Amino acid sequence: MNSSAVQQIRNRSRAGDWLIYPANLNEVWTAQARPAREEGIFCEPAAATALAGVLRAAEQRELATDATVVCLITGSALKDLASLDRMIASQACPTIEIDRFSEWLTR
Repeated sequence: MNSSAVQQIRNRSRAGDWLIYPANLNEVWTAQARPAREEGIFCEPAAATALAGVLRAAEQRELATDATVVCLITGSALKDLASLDRMIASQACPTIEIDRFSEWLTR
């Protein structure tokens, strides 16, 4: 989408008291990882796109500090294993053998 089209959409959205923010892939991936890391909620990239827009609006102080924001988080990253792998790539993930796990459960 060219910058002129984006500006037209923004102008129309502001006239209607709603905001639109285009998001790039990095912003979407970051937004997808945040609820996973902070809340244990694994959303699909489309839902993360909406969250990325909300986060950008907050960063640009376009939302009142007492604003109520509703952002629907749908889907599951379990349908998108590449995204799930990307989210955990830099995380330590220790493994345990099944017999050790059984011992741990019975303590």
